[in-house]
Amino acid sequence: MRAVKKFLDLGVGVNWKASPRGPTALQSAALGGHIEVARHLLGIKGVKLRYVNDLGSVLGHAIHGGNASMGKFFPGIFPY
Repeated sequence: MRAVKKFLDLGVGVNWKASPRGPTALQSAALGGHIEVARHLLGIKGVKLRYVNDLGSVLGHAIHGGNASMGKFFPGIFPY
């Protein structure tokens, strides 16, 4: 969490990606099962919830990462 806050404090955009089709920080948090990081990122204005890359949406990243806790966390955000 400290690293995420540090990057954000340095001005790195919440939706920054290392490559055009790369994951956002929120997708990476979902993939790794980092619930607290995801909650923090969701509280930042402008975070893109619906960005899709090769692994799909944020929920797709959670499922791909095999993180049941994240799978339970994101359906509340995406009710459909």
